[in-house]
Amino acid sequence: MDPYIYPNTNTLINKLDIRDEQQLIDVEAQLLIAGIVDINSITRKIDFQKHESLQIIHHFLFHELGNSEQSIFIKVIRF
Repeated sequence: MDPYIYPNTNTLINKLDIRDEQQLIDVEAQLLIAGIVDINSITRKIDFQKHESLQIIHHFLFHELGNSEQSIFIKVIRF
């Protein structure tokens, strides 16, 4: 049993408690697009010479869905 998915589903546990996989994909895409449009608001914090910048971008784009950074990171690896 995967501790990062809802029981009897293939859907990752998320802050919005969305258990339908397609609905989660749709909401995630909408939030990602909104985050990309607004990414300018964090450009001063980004230094691509440091790996922390990837963490900043990742958090900015996915913080609304994940229960933890670890659960979202695992999702990214799966795809």
